[in-house]
Amino acid sequence: MKYIFTTAARNFLPCAKTLLKSVREHIPDAKTVFVLTDEWTGETSLQDEGFDETYTIRELIKSEGIGDLAWIFRHDIMELATAVKPLVAKNLLARPDTEWVMFFDPDCVLFDDLSDIQEAISNKSIVVTPHQTEMRPDDKWVFYERNPLKVGTFNLGYFGVSATDTGKCFADWWWERLKFYCTADVENGLFTDQKWVEFVPSYTDDYAVMRHGRHNFARWNSFQRKIARDTAGNILIDGDPAGFIHFSGFYKIGQYVQGLYDRSSEPYVDDIHVLDELSTWYANQIYADQIRHELLMPWSFGHYSNGEPVQQMHRSLFRSDTCFTEIYGDPFDVESTPSFYNDCVCISEES
Repeated sequence: MKYIFTTAARNFLPCAKTLLKSVREHIPDAKTVFVLTDEWTGETSLQDEGFDETYTIRELIKSEGIGDLAWIFRHDIMELATAVKPLVAKNLLARPDTEWVMFFDPDCVLFDDLSDIQEAISNKSIVVTPHQTEMRPDDKWVFYERNPLKVGTFNLGYFGVSATDTGKCFADWWWERLKFYCTADVENGLFTDQKWVEFVPSYTDDYAVMRHGRHNFARWNSFQRKIARDTAGNILIDGDPAGFIHFSGFYKIGQYVQGLYDRSSEPYVDDIHVLDELSTWYANQIYADQIRHELLMPWSFGHYSNGEPVQQMHRSLFRSDTCFTEIYGDPFDVESTPSFYNDCVCISEES
């Protein structure tokens, strides 16, 4: 069995369903799995959203013995969605019929069957894609190479793992690392799930890096790749049919982020028109779900039970002492005794 999964909070469900539609079109023999890193409060069931399998974050981690709400509290919305990726992969790889598992960020869209990636994962245990694929000595390129040095040279908006001993070992190892070290803490050498995968080339040669520009086309590399349409209107990247496009940062479109390019990279993009067309197309794909009331609600784990927001410093404080997990089973609850909010947050703010 082939599995393709994604993880997201409610606000990214419209993106996840667009990804789902593209998977069903191009890799119809793959089973789709969605993990909601949020609470589900919709009038309908999460199972009605179209995926073959769905799980909430609390359902996923309840058997891990790490305290579900206490563990969730350690993470912000991005950290939580990335922290569980290897756990999902690990669980799927443990099934006796599993051939391989692929992950895509919810804001990815497949444009063909990714036959070259499927071939790679049939021959290697781990498959990844890089942020940058072109080596240029120009000084102006340093700006675009420095960010991957901070957040990881591989973009984990995609990864694939086959059900080999090495693949299973990788998923186990990665989950053990992310279990307590999945933070966006660049100053201390961490950026969610991505920096850990830098170890893969040191630990094994049983991996493949998909360097072709047609895969994981995104705003951080669009200026390095040539995008166009053929006579039938199909998207070509570096002369070949698009594999999958990563609409990362689409929700951040504004003064700097312009969909599939940034203001800084705009002068180097060959065809802005095609990128703008793709952004408009993607906006239309997600719009109907985007305006659903239950998907516009704030992230369930972003505030205490009294409505006050959980600040990043509160999560850092909670992570600083392992005893807090045992003492405060539900750090979000301000009425409980003991209460992390009353015992630690209020006191630290007063001091």
